[in-house]
Amino acid sequence: MKKKSPFIYISILLFSFSFKSEKSDLNIEKNQKPNIILICADDLGWSDVGCYGSEVQTPNIDKLGEGGMRFTRFHNTSKCFPSRACLLTGVYAQQNGYAKNFDVQLTNAVTLGEVLRTAGYRTLWSGKHHGLENPVTRGFDRYYGLKDGACNYFNPGNQRPGEGMPARKGKAGNKTVRSWCIDSVMYNPYTPVENDFYTTDYFTKYALNWLEEYKKEEKPFFLYLAYNAPHDPLMAWPEDIAKYKGKYDAGYEATRKARYKKQLEIGLIDKKYKLTESTYQNWDGLEDSVRIEEIRKMEVYAAMIDRLDQNIGKVLAKLKEIGKDENTLILFVSDNGASAEMVRIDDDYGEIGSMTRWSSLGGDWANVGNTPFRYFKNFSYEGVF
Repeated sequence: MKKKSPFIYISILLFSFSFKSEKSDLNIEKNQKPNIILICADDLGWSDVGCYGSEVQTPNIDKLGEGGMRFTRFHNTSKCFPSRACLLTGVYAQQNGYAKNFDVQLTNAVTLGEVLRTAGYRTLWSGKHHGLENPVTRGFDRYYGLKDGACNYFNPGNQRPGEGMPARKGKAGNKTVRSWCIDSVMYNPYTPVENDFYTTDYFTKYALNWLEEYKKEEKPFFLYLAYNAPHDPLMAWPEDIAKYKGKYDAGYEATRKARYKKQLEIGLIDKKYKLTESTYQNWDGLEDSVRIEEIRKMEVYAAMIDRLDQNIGKVLAKLKEIGKDENTLILFVSDNGASAEMVRIDDDYGEIGSMTRWSSLGGDWANVGNTPFRYFKNFSYEGVF
């Protein structure tokens, strides 16, 4: 019998997985502290990954699920910043100051970085924060990422030569500038010079660089990898979008029913979990132009999740390369379910999925993303019960 490695995947919204080692002997010292990687997705629906019923290609996540455990009844605050603050501190948002506002200091709590640093860990954070303080002031040795809540995936800053204007939230002439940090330095705005910049890819790139930099350290590491995908704006690489061409032509109900059927077949849920009453519009009653736009939105959304999985695969491969795969605890969470929030910008342009267009998934597809449960982000329902 093959032993299970301590290569574990846990989710406050989703599940707990362990990766089956190909080795029969793990050779881990009895008292050796495990490395820890905490991965957080953003506005990811309960059924948006393959092992939770989705048609989206998530082979790396699904592979982790082969030998592990998946939670089916867990809770978060149903909104981004309080969930993230709770995850970071281990206390309720009403205690740490993030119950109503994210533009405040964390209070009455210590962070995971502060605790694990005192336990001898190298503490690393790449990705989204959605808070006031720079993480390097709260226990993290290194930080790279978006300090705010949402940004343009291809360019969170100013227009670059030879490119269109990157879509930003806000009305014309009053666009919100997002803060970005690289270690102790904060940029406002942050305009990347790299032509291949895409937040999901670059959050991973910095994480991989750190794993390489500190691979010979005797101390264990804690890596918080906080992606902003698949939160709006809906933006993805064309090659990823192309994978899902035609996948959603049948519409909301067909996709939702297929996910529910798969969930039952794979044993994720049983028939006690009823498929709740839908809240989406009648697909056949939509105007052709609306239907085309809805198809495109879901194709891009799926591509964003696909790219997220690709990057998780890079992290897993790096762990194996540096010989850390047999003693690394991996946790995966989503801060809330799929989002029905709609952002409308009066002067963006171009195709859905591009740098110049800010599009949101909307409530109809969010209802599908959270199959079989009710509603979406911002609603604290008890699922189907």
